[in-house]
This record gives sequence, C-alpha cells and structure tokens, in this order.
Amino acid sequence: MKMELLLIIITQDAYIGQRFTKRSSYLCSIYDKTANTMKEPFQIPTSEDIENLIGTDLYDVWNSLCQRIEKSYEMELLWNHGGKAWTYEYKYRKGGKTLCALYAKEKTLGFMVILGKDERAKFEIQRGQFSNEVQMIYDAATTFHDGKWIMFELKDTKLFNDMERLLLIKRKPNRKAE
Repeated sequence: MKMELLLIIITQDAYIGQRFTKRSSYLCSIYDKTANTMKEPFQIPTSEDIENLIGTDLYDVWNSLCQRIEKSYEMELLWNHGGKAWTYEYKYRKGGKTLCALYAKEKTLGFMVILGKDERAKFEIQRGQFSNEVQMIYDAATTFHDGKWIMFELKDTKLFNDMERLLLIKRKPNRKAE
C-alpha cells in the first residue's frame, strides 16, 4: 500500500499544500491521508528558543557564523526538525542543493557540510591549508553514496576560516562584497 502524504509548507504569505510520496526536509506539517491523522506540526523556533537551547555563548557563535555565511551567499534558509540527534536544523540551500546546515540541541551547536566526490578531491589538494583539527574531523567523517558528511561541534569561532574555505570548495560566493 502506497501512503499518500499531503505536505503543508509554510511561506510568508500562506499555507501551500502539495502532494508528495516522500518526505521533504523542509516541511512544517505532514497530513497522512491514509491514516487520516495530522503529524505534529513543526514550529519554527524563535531566536530566544535557540538561545535558551544552546546557551548565550553558543548563540553568539551561531549568529556570527550565520552572518559570515550570509555575507557571501544569498541562499534559501530552511528550518526543520533536527532528526534523532538534534533538536533543530537550519539549512542554507539554493537551486535544490544544500551549501551547509547548522544544528542545535541542548548546549550544543553543530555545523555540517557534505562534500561530494569532486569536492573531496579539491579538499585533498588544499588539505594543508586547513587546521589539524579540521583535517582530523574530515578523516573521521563517514562517506555515504552522496558524499562525505562532515559535522563540527562548535564551541567558539576559531574554525570559522576553515569553514569558509570548505564552503568555497562547495560553491563560489554569489553575493557581491559591499
């Protein structure tokens, strides 16, 4: 039996319902027509929610990282559940491709970038430009069919330059410097 889902995506203007057969990562509510039930709607967190969850110091790191990304990239910003391991996911996407994602859970801030095959080759060429910590995290990251999933648990801003280099490997900035 094929389950039919009606997805309700929240936009700034209104609710938009669309039919899909798979779950999408940027849903706000899911209505299962087969079971005639509504799954719990996703509530986009406020800045206070994020600050209370990760703490003031990490919230400052979160904001600094977002400002650095948004200074160079104009992207679609998508909130979602954080899966089993995280409370929230905040994804930067453009044209159906994800640049990176920030994750939040109790007293923890995560930053993930997924490098595909060509991007991993670029990383290896530039490897010496990255800190030892980033190289170790890269080496320990699991490679799946769609790429190497590199997750950083951030405590401060010291890896930001390395993260910017990783993002440059993924995509050239599309926002003009001011």
